Amino acid sequence: MLETLRGLKAGTLDAAPQDEAKATIAPKITAELRAVDWSRSAIELERLVRGLYPDAPARASLRGNVFQILAAEPKRTEARERPGTIIAVDEAAIVVACGEGALRLARVKPAGRGEMTAHAFALGRRLTVGDRFDEGKRRDDS
Repeated sequence: MLETLRGLKAGTLDAAPQDEAKATIAPKITAELRAVDWSRSAIELERLVRGLYPDAPARASLRGNVFQILAAEPKRTEARERPGTIIAVDEAAIVVACGEGALRLARVKPAGRGEMTAHAFALGRRLTVGDRFDEGKRRDDS
């Protein structure tokens, strides 16, 4: 990438047309695509969160209420809890067990509310270790 940026600045790059036979169309972002499936690996879910933000953030449901996940990172752990179970709540994040590893939620946006830290969200919802996120995929927009 650095080489390309240097070439752009120096004006030494040669433009080449795209091969239309190799072009693909990205699928439309649907509610199902945005829904977090906690049985997936933490790495996959972090990529989902990062890839969808900011235009159509990933979504999860807790106690029937949908919220958006705006920032998260995978955490290596031998979590034995069921995927979707909160395994830690601290001043910086909510850590949720996944199919492989755990996802550390940093920033979220509850439906009808502003963006907030996961810690503020946890305090407001009185979340504790052992609480579980809803399993079903919801279609409600948040």
